[in-house]
Amino acid sequence: MTIAQRSNFTTPIAAIWTPKRIVAAAGAGEIHEAGKLFFMTAGALDAAVDIAAALGSEGSFKSRIAAAVAAIEPGLTDAAQTMHDTSADDFKKQVSGKNALDLMIFGISDGEMTLAHIGFKAKKRGKEVVLQPVRKDYPNPATNIMSIEVLTLGADDSTIESFRKGTTGQQALVYPEQALQKFMQLAGCAQDAETVKLTMEGATRQPL
Repeated sequence: MTIAQRSNFTTPIAAIWTPKRIVAAAGAGEIHEAGKLFFMTAGALDAAVDIAAALGSEGSFKSRIAAAVAAIEPGLTDAAQTMHDTSADDFKKQVSGKNALDLMIFGISDGEMTLAHIGFKAKKRGKEVVLQPVRKDYPNPATNIMSIEVLTLGADDSTIESFRKGTTGQQALVYPEQALQKFMQLAGCAQDAETVKLTMEGATRQPL
């Protein structure tokens, strides 16, 4: 298992989903590709190697995500427990009551722009740390052909609030790269950020 504590646990990631395209942004090197799927992570723990191995396996989008969650959940729990037991201040600041890891996976599945966000929320039961996976999928019954979802993770609450106050859904829909560039600037890592734009024609990766 290759799960470790991040040195920079606030690495911001963001994605804009629509039925025709997905545009994602992250710090340089944080948009990974495995088996024609892309994924990004944010949080106090790093499990990119194990996620890539699971997503690179054969199967459907749904089964590969399930494999990734199954592959990393035990190690994440152990890593969070170790942090709790050995670095109580770090655990309280970075993990307690928060998502120890946010995982965003996207690609084309059955001809649809598909994105899944899984957050591993840390809870305490006495001295035991328990991680509760919480998942959202796009598209879903709550979305429709005109819908847009902007997911912003890994930045502090004030950054996310400032972005959402200053960027409307319509602006993000029409100018997704500019919207995500603004988010990364607010989060303080625009110079090292990159984007991936995925359409039915393929993926384009470039510096932001």
